Amino acid sequence: MLDTSTNLINVLVTNHTLRQLNVQGYLCSRDLKYLLFKHNVKKNFLKSFTAFYTIYDVEKDHHLPVKLKDSLKVQRTRLQYATWLGNTSSIIFVVENDIFIRQSPLKEEDIRITSSGYENQIYNGVPDWLYQGKDIFEFYEFSFYDSAHVKTKRISRVCERVIRRKR
Repeated sequence: MLDTSTNLINVLVTNHTLRQLNVQGYLCSRDLKYLLFKHNVKKNFLKSFTAFYTIYDVEKDHHLPVKLKDSLKVQRTRLQYATWLGNTSSIIFVVENDIFIRQSPLKEEDIRITSSGYENQIYNGVPDWLYQGKDIFEFYEFSFYDSAHVKTKRISRVCERVIRRKR
């Protein structure tokens, strides 16, 4: 990380760690204490995928896989999407079409936001395959207000049109 005001470089993660996990994407937490690595990506449709995600603690040089608390200790959880939640160190992620929040990156305690996800029918947190053939496919952007409220900030334009027509 280059601080342009001082021209000092701060290494957040080494190439060794990135190669070890075969990282294919990453996001920094707002405070730069954690990185969220995406790896072992498996494509589903045109633009959707599942992947393993790993949280990297910059200060301790330690990484922890993101998986559901109830999953087996040796089994990783494939996520459909994961990102930092607003300006916090909380993570919001989608597993099997349901949305979860992890309030602390290094604790495996998740809050389930939705429970209605159903394969090929109900998609919470990610667009279904129908919207992936055009340029309208976008992942949702979430905003965090407090522990009880998560608001979807942006959805695809097609979804907005469909919702307006049904009213």
